[in-house]
Amino acid sequence: MRNNFYKICSICSLFIVFFMVISCSNDAETKYMVVQVPAEEQEKTYSVNVLNNIICKENLRGIDCLYFKEGAEDIPYVNITELCNYFTVEYPEKYKVLITSNNNNYTSTALIDLTKRKIYFSNYDHYISQFYSESSKTFFDLANVQENDFIKIEKSFNSWGAPIEVNFSGFEDFVLCAEIDGKLNYYVSLNTFGNLFTNNQYVYNGKEVYSVNIVNYLNEFDNAKEFYRFDEGTGKKMRSSALTDFTYNELCINLDLNYGLKELHGNKFDCFDSYFEYVGLKSKLLDPDPEIFCKAIWDLCAAYFSDNHSNFELASYYCGYDIAKKFKERVETGDENLLTGNSISKKMELYYTARQNAYSENVPGLEFSDDGKTAIVRFDKYTRSGASDLKAIINETNQKLEKTTEEICELIKTDYTAIQNYIVTEYYLYCVNKMIKENPEVENVILDMSNNTGGACRTAVATLAWMLGEVQTNITNSITGAKCSSVYVCDINADGKFDEKDTIKDKKLFCLISPVSFSCGNMVPAMLKSSDRVVLLGETSGGGSAVVYPTMAADSTIFRISSRYVMSENKNGSNYDIDKGIEPHVRLQPETLYDRETICSIVANMD
Repeated sequence: MRNNFYKICSICSLFIVFFMVISCSNDAETKYMVVQVPAEEQEKTYSVNVLNNIICKENLRGIDCLYFKEGAEDIPYVNITELCNYFTVEYPEKYKVLITSNNNNYTSTALIDLTKRKIYFSNYDHYISQFYSESSKTFFDLANVQENDFIKIEKSFNSWGAPIEVNFSGFEDFVLCAEIDGKLNYYVSLNTFGNLFTNNQYVYNGKEVYSVNIVNYLNEFDNAKEFYRFDEGTGKKMRSSALTDFTYNELCINLDLNYGLKELHGNKFDCFDSYFEYVGLKSKLLDPDPEIFCKAIWDLCAAYFSDNHSNFELASYYCGYDIAKKFKERVETGDENLLTGNSISKKMELYYTARQNAYSENVPGLEFSDDGKTAIVRFDKYTRSGASDLKAIINETNQKLEKTTEEICELIKTDYTAIQNYIVTEYYLYCVNKMIKENPEVENVILDMSNNTGGACRTAVATLAWMLGEVQTNITNSITGAKCSSVYVCDINADGKFDEKDTIKDKKLFCLISPVSFSCGNMVPAMLKSSDRVVLLGETSGGGSAVVYPTMAADSTIFRISSRYVMSENKNGSNYDIDKGIEPHVRLQPETLYDRETICSIVANMD
């Protein structure tokens, strides 16, 4: 059934209990008032369709078993007992499943009630956080900014949000129940297992199971033949009516829960089913032709969302190799059909060209003014290493490039565009900090973010800690209202200490920004401006406040969206999003930003 009952509904607390993460308690009795759901629907009870048989496929790559409802063998499910690997799973009453998460001395629950066709999450932010860090102190870990030897949380504060419920009253097959050997078993779809319950996301191509992380592998498209079952033919396959309906319904629930910029972009619809109907996408998303569905997802991300974080990634395996390859080629060349014109590609070309024109040869990553008093440091993107030991990163990189740290420092000064693809930002920060510290005459440091389109939150936070000594980050869940503020310091010089040698906070600090400064390239100047210690020069940054969320549809279409976790600026205890971009203190045209003599003169003469 296709209706708008399956909405994510906020449950407003009559009072809010604030607590530090390190001493959080759930002993207080809390009362809740349900909103956004009609009273008659709250009281309604549904009969449960108990299956007497379910099909099991074992020994699939990536997951032990998949289950299928007879007559719908193209929709894979997992047994909820699989969640026992992560949680405590209990069955308090018939047709009810209670999932309990105990993480960091705090308890949260998810209650699945098939008689009400609802799932109640007591604290979804806590529930999902353990999939990012078992010792999570903060749900900013969801942006992969966990503590390690390089970065440390000095203090952190979480204000948990309202409980939420997922209403699937018009979507009977969202949770299955089957009686096997006299015992009731419960199943959720593979897609729901990843998007809602675990954040361990998988796609199924009718034969094998793949992690969503395979996107990076399949981007080398010759590797995609196995996923698209090339040996069985390259043409597309129509989706069954059951899969078509299921994919649409599950997509609505996924976006209701996970898309974070609905309110920020002024969309007041109560659920995505209503939105798709309103904008005319519903019929396309319900078309059995997978190519039409993929085009609709493309338009949803590129045109209707148009937030520059939401993007189409890979076509469904039902499209077949030939059509999927055309979609891939379109991804590589960019979308020409944006309805809002919100693409930053033309702005990137403007600023990139202006910078190239300012240098007769290669663009330096670090350069000094003629008098040696001003240093300019460039960051075009933020990358990160999977390793936590910066010394190990340095040694491994030096061996791989067959260069010493001193030689890499020279390359940074002479050809940034060449070296940035070979060293991660942790090592880059180590090098520029080292070179600036070796030049004690430096009084001013200019951070050039004017061509920075974002990247890894962890190293963006490290850059802020390097500039300011320590940095407070703020993040808000736009669905639940949860807030988190954390203070980070970094061991930039890899000496095992977090001290004054890891920062340039004693310098006069400046930052160059432009409409290209997007995502983490927007977050960094936002936090710098909020500190009241850094002068911003250039044009308004490009915005982009949400953490990116890779996701997929049930038919294996892979895309990404702006998640429910939104970067914010904290003022007087309230978080304000930074999606509209950051205004500079001083407006400068692109040509001026890259005129070294002029820009160094401007900052030298500022009080």
